[in-house]
Amino acid sequence: MTQHAGRNAFELGYAGVYYHSRYGHSIENWAILEDWAVSERFPIHQPNSLKVAEDDPDLLEALHILGLIVGD
Repeated sequence: MTQHAGRNAFELGYAGVYYHSRYGHSIENWAILEDWAVSERFPIHQPNSLKVAEDDPDLLEALHILGLIVGD
């Protein structure tokens, strides 16, 4: 069903979709739909140095919920 909904959104020209996680409605899942023209239709200008901090609260919460750890 998720793939079908994603395909419909893509065919309608959407750049992506988001929906609530099964782990709680306070968590949003995002799906970015890409095609050859996405950068022309939805230009995104961000510096290449933009990174997520290792102590980012949202990252730490997601890791905790999923039972994951970050290692070297």
